[in-house]
Amino acid sequence: MKQPEYYDADRCGIFSDNYEEKKNNVQLNCYEGEELLKAYSQDTPFLWGKILPKTGLICFAGESGCGQSAFLRQLAIFNCSYQTGNFLGMKFENDNWRKKSLYISTEDDQLYFAAVLRKQCKELKVEPNQLCGLKVIFENDNIIEKIELFQKREHTNLIIIDCLNDILPKQATSAVAIKKFLSKLQRIAEDHQCLIILTHHTNKYARNRRPSKYNLIESPALEAKCRTVIELRTDLFQRNLKHLCVVKGNYTPYEVKYKSYMFEFTPQLTFINTGRRVDIDTLTLMPDHIADRVEKYNRLRNEGLRGDELAKAMGFASRGSLSVWAKKYIKTNNEPTKPTESSAPIDPTEPKEPIESSVPSEPQPTPESTQPSVTKQSSGHTDPPSLLPSLDKKAKA
Repeated sequence: MKQPEYYDADRCGIFSDNYEEKKNNVQLNCYEGEELLKAYSQDTPFLWGKILPKTGLICFAGESGCGQSAFLRQLAIFNCSYQTGNFLGMKFENDNWRKKSLYISTEDDQLYFAAVLRKQCKELKVEPNQLCGLKVIFENDNIIEKIELFQKREHTNLIIIDCLNDILPKQATSAVAIKKFLSKLQRIAEDHQCLIILTHHTNKYARNRRPSKYNLIESPALEAKCRTVIELRTDLFQRNLKHLCVVKGNYTPYEVKYKSYMFEFTPQLTFINTGRRVDIDTLTLMPDHIADRVEKYNRLRNEGLRGDELAKAMGFASRGSLSVWAKKYIKTNNEPTKPTESSAPIDPTEPKEPIESSVPSEPQPTPESTQPSVTKQSSGHTDPPSLLPSLDKKAKA
C-alpha cells in the first residue's frame, strides 16, 4: 500500500511538517512528554486548600436553601478583598494581579443581592471600597458571549454562575446538549486560566442517600464535564451546621473526599469553620434510624404493599433502590426474606414431627399453639406467612 505524501516513516508514525499543507483547515499540536515536564514543574495548583483548583469547571450543589449561594458570595468577597491568606481555615492562593470576582446572579435582583451582601460584609468586616474587584451581572441571556467579553477586558480569576438552570439554552434538554453547552464554559476557563463555579441543585431523594455525584439533577452530563463536584448538605440534627463534601475530584487527594468539612452557618449568612470532619456515610438518615425504617418496611409489607408502591411509601426513587437498601440492611438485622415451609418457625415446647406427605380431604383444625403467628411481631423481624394456603392447595390436589 502506497504511503501518503505527508507521512514520514522515519518519524515513527508522526506526521511530517507538510501535514498542515496537505490537510486544509487542520492543525496538529503535539507535545513531547519531556517538554511538558519541563514547562510545568509544579503540582496541581489549587485556589483554596486541596478542594478548589485554580482553573477549570466545577459544580457546587445542594438542596434548595442550604446556603450554597451565601457560601460562594463569601468566597467571592474574600477573593477580591484579600491577596493571600486563609479562607475558612484553609490556605487561599490568589494571583496578586487578578483580585477580581465575577458573580452572575440569575435568581436575585439588585435590591436583594445588595441587602445580603451588606449583611455579609458587616459580619466579615469588609469595607465597601474593598469590593471594587467584585463584578455582578443580573442577566442570563447570551451568557457565553458576555463572559468572553468580560474576560477580555477584566481578566478575572473567579467566575460564579448562580445558578446553572437559568443560563441553559431552551434547546438544551438532553445530556448531549448540556455537555455541548458546558464545553463552551470549559473552553473559556482554559483560555483565560480561571475557575468557573456552577451552582446547582440536588434531587429530592438526596437526603435519603449518602453524598454523591449522582445526587445532582442531570448528573450524567454535569459530572462528566466538571472535574470537581461539591455537595453542601445540612446536618441532620443541627440546622445551623453545614457539611461540605467533595464527591468528585480528579485532582483531589483521597483524604479530602471521604470526610466532610463541617461549617457553622450564622444568622448573618456567613460560614465559620468548626475544625471538625465527619465521615460522609453518617450524613444520611439510614445509619441512625435503621430500626425505624425496618419496622416501617415490615409494616408496609404486611399491609400488602409491593414493588413501586412500597418503594414510594418508603421514600425511594424506584423499586431497584429499595431492593439495594433491603439487601444491605434487612440481612444485617437478621430480617427473614420470603421463608419456605421448611424454614417456618417451630415452637420449642412442641415435639418435632415431620410434615406428612398426604393430607386428608377435610383437614382437622390445628390447635392455636401450633399455628405460625401472623399478627404478632418481634422487634425488627417480620413473621413468615401462614402455611395454611399451601396445605389447602395440597388438599385440592
